[in-house]
Amino acid sequence: MKLDVDIDEYLESPPPEVWKALTDPVLLARWLMPNDFEAQVGKRFTFAPDCPTSWEGSVACEVLELVPVRRMVWSWQTKGMEHPTRVIFELSASGTGTRLRLRHTGEADEPIVRDLKGGWPGKVASLKDLAI
Repeated sequence: MKLDVDIDEYLESPPPEVWKALTDPVLLARWLMPNDFEAQVGKRFTFAPDCPTSWEGSVACEVLELVPVRRMVWSWQTKGMEHPTRVIFELSASGTGTRLRLRHTGEADEPIVRDLKGGWPGKVASLKDLAI
C-alpha cells in the first residue's frame, strides 16, 4: 500500500532551533522516540518505540541526505516493511519562525500506513509544543 504523509507546519522558533530539535538526540527523543541518532550522512540509527502500535520492535533508519538547517532525509524501516521508506524534513524561514514540511513516502502494509498517517501529526504537534 502506498504511504504518503505530507505535513506542512509553521513553528514559531527560527530554523536553527527547529533544526536542533530534529538533530539533537535528546530533543529528538522528547518529541519522537528514544534513539541513537547522529547527524551524519550514512549514519545508521535506531528508534525504540515508546507507545503501543500494530508493529513491535524498533525502527531501523539511516541518514541519507543532510543539508544543515534546510533538509534531512532518512530511510525508515520497521518490522513488516519489505523495503525502507523515506522521511524527508525540509525547513525554510518564515517571518520569525520556520515552515517545516515533513513527508514520509514509500510502500508498506496497510496497518503500518495507518499507524504512520495517524502518528506523524501528533509527533509534529509534540515538536511544535517542545520548548526549544
